[in-house]
Amino acid sequence: MDDLIKTSRDNAEAFAQRAILTPLHRLHEEVDRLFHDYAPKVRVTMPWRGSVNGKHPIPIDAMLTDSHLDICADVPGMALDDIDITLSGQRLILRGHREEILHDSDAEILHQECDSGAFYRELDLPIEPDEAKIEATLQQGVLRILIPKSKATKKQERKISVKKD
Repeated sequence: MDDLIKTSRDNAEAFAQRAILTPLHRLHEEVDRLFHDYAPKVRVTMPWRGSVNGKHPIPIDAMLTDSHLDICADVPGMALDDIDITLSGQRLILRGHREEILHDSDAEILHQECDSGAFYRELDLPIEPDEAKIEATLQQGVLRILIPKSKATKKQERKISVKKD
């Protein structure tokens, strides 16, 4: 009888978890769809689409000005040799490898958030870049990439006169 009660309780808990997680999963998909449909100006490959282990290995910020695109990526503890930046048309690819932090083998890990291993991020740029003038710097664990707009994509304002029919 105790086994029957335990099984019923386990089934009820599993049902409750599914009932909670299914709407959350749907919400997650809807938010993704909204960003994809209504914010196409800066499209970033989401971490669960193409990144290692579905983790967010390198968080980035992207800011657009009248003259350039400024991208900052957190890459703490990484050296220049650990990072590869490639531009292919209007797609910027960041890839590299973060070494694992070695812990004492006798230590019990209580909490772990630091990612290690290979990472890969793609960004579809909202501008046509001036490839010859792109600069990247690494300072205090922050990779900064300045991508100037090509002359073709710089905003040029022109007054348009309206004629009467």
